[in-house]
Amino acid sequence: MVTRFWPACAVGLIFLATPGGRAAPPPNDNFTGTKTEATAEQRPANITSPVVTGRPVAGEMLSTSTGEWQGLPTTYRYQWQRCGSLDDAGENVSFGKPATASAYRPDHPPQDAVDGNFFSYWSGFSPPEWFEVDLLAPYPLNKVRLSITQLPDGFTVHRVLVKGPQPDDSYRDLVDFSGGTVDQQVLEWSAPAGGSVDGVQFVRVETSASPSWVAWREVETYTNCLDVPGANGASFKLTPSDIGYALRAIVTATSVGGSTAAASARTDVVVPPICRVPQLLGKRLVAARRLLARAHCRVGGVRRAYSERVGKGRVIAQMPRARAQRPQGTRVNLLVSRGRRRP
Repeated sequence: MVTRFWPACAVGLIFLATPGGRAAPPPNDNFTGTKTEATAEQRPANITSPVVTGRPVAGEMLSTSTGEWQGLPTTYRYQWQRCGSLDDAGENVSFGKPATASAYRPDHPPQDAVDGNFFSYWSGFSPPEWFEVDLLAPYPLNKVRLSITQLPDGFTVHRVLVKGPQPDDSYRDLVDFSGGTVDQQVLEWSAPAGGSVDGVQFVRVETSASPSWVAWREVETYTNCLDVPGANGASFKLTPSDIGYALRAIVTATSVGGSTAAASARTDVVVPPICRVPQLLGKRLVAARRLLARAHCRVGGVRRAYSERVGKGRVIAQMPRARAQRPQGTRVNLLVSRGRRRP
């Protein structure tokens, strides 16, 4: 995990984020499961993640497998997502969502910590206290930011937990913070290597030690993978809107015991359609035009020259050369044989 510190009132503060001896959710795009004897009453457990196939090029088709499951799934649902670049924080999905807390002062309710205003805040009382936000849907989280309001400065202990949408889902530890903190400091957790913790709907922050009343200016949770509206099939045709993003598929398996979601790995970043220049040497001009059209290229200038070795009407030379990759619509210049020069 990656932890950053943004102290506003002091420099050189040391603040530790440790797993606290508890297992954190897997910091990647894949769900895993433990193989057990399947029964009809089980929620499905994902054994092998879905796999996306196809070229990440606008205009091409991607397809996903269901992956392998235990628990006798009867149906599968699909949702394609666009994911930003690995250094893109993404969207704060806590903003404006319902928030609750163990207690609060009437003038500082829980909603003040998810309103996007750094100068308003939720305030409870002396620890222990907890604060929770309901994201209203499961998201893959890649970052959590906690903005502190605190007086006096001093040693604090905070524990961040996450939970999925299912009634029988339990809280999972995400990260523990412990150390000296000051007012306006920001505590931050980031998933490593551009990964994410998937299927999170509830984020809870528990504070067990603080010299002041427990309070947060903002509790922000970020995702850089968002659903593509209407992309609910096992296949998905890439469009110009996907250029610059990576794609992944979420497969939800359902049995009589409930539902479980699993995510594929991300594709490479989607690129514009390319012209992969075909081999045209020796082809007749009409055939060369057809091959270029299929490759998303176009015929550029056509010059003619006598040739002792290449038959009349056939391509002697081309530029760019075969197998070159160029933007869609690139013009390929051709030199076409006039046949042998007459004596």
